[in-house]
Amino acid sequence: MLHQIHPNKIRQFLFLAVIILLGLLIVREMAIMLGAFLGAITLYVLYETG
Repeated sequence: MLHQIHPNKIRQFLFLAVIILLGLLIVREMAIMLGAFLGAITLYVLYETG
């Protein structure tokens, strides 16, 4: 006997997959700026404590 998957479960799975794919795309495209972001945090911490 085959069990049918409820359409809401399929919709939730597809929505989650789209969110994960968009997140991966954003991280991949923003990886170029990672060094600048870490440098800015470092300078902020150095000047804020000094």
